[in-house]
Amino acid sequence: QTQMSQRPASLTVTEGGTATLHCNYTANNFYSLQWYRQKPNASPEKVLILTTDKIEEDKQFRGSLDTGKRIGVLNVSSSQAEDSATYYCAVQAQCVNPHIKSYTHSTSKNTKLSAMASHPNLVTAGSRTQHEVFPWRDIKTSVETQETRIYCNYSLTNKAYTEYLFWYQQRPGRNPRYILHRYKSGSKTEGVKSEDFDSRFTGHLNLTAKFTYLSISSTQLSDSALYYC
Repeated sequence: QTQMSQRPASLTVTEGGTATLHCNYTANNFYSLQWYRQKPNASPEKVLILTTDKIEEDKQFRGSLDTGKRIGVLNVSSSQAEDSATYYCAVQAQCVNPHIKSYTHSTSKNTKLSAMASHPNLVTAGSRTQHEVFPWRDIKTSVETQETRIYCNYSLTNKAYTEYLFWYQQRPGRNPRYILHRYKSGSKTEGVKSEDFDSRFTGHLNLTAKFTYLSISSTQLSDSALYYC
């Protein structure tokens, strides 16, 4: 299983300064490293995705990747008070068996970034993704089977992209935990699930209607949490 560490644990920069975050990982069959941030009482949002052949960046967020040293770096330039958040990195590793196309996915601990502003500034950021997801379309619970289904719609604005839909669980004061994901494989869908979650958790992906749902059977009180797609 992929092991990860993130540093520093907390970081304070002055307004306009640059924050540098590091993420170390142990995955041998590296596929991608992803950076997310989460503001208080908000869902995690993607910042950057780094792969060996493509590194996303914009005017404020820049990333670098050293697969030899197994480290990913995120630079947040021109930091504003609005950038204060908890930042997470996640690594996706690919199975090397040519007959099995599967991935593992691990999330690290976090870095709390505080950008100290001398005065408040309003910053409007555009979308940094090529697609959109619309979670919480519906939640259905069956009293008879004690099954809960959480639905999520999505859209792809770029036909060149392949669907990879991930589900995470987050408990109060904790990091998001990867549950599973499903992806398009030819005309069908396949899935991978974390060993940390038992067989009660299953994922489903509808390529035609473009929605996914997470099913939790025999729902228990201990399953109470926030769920993100």
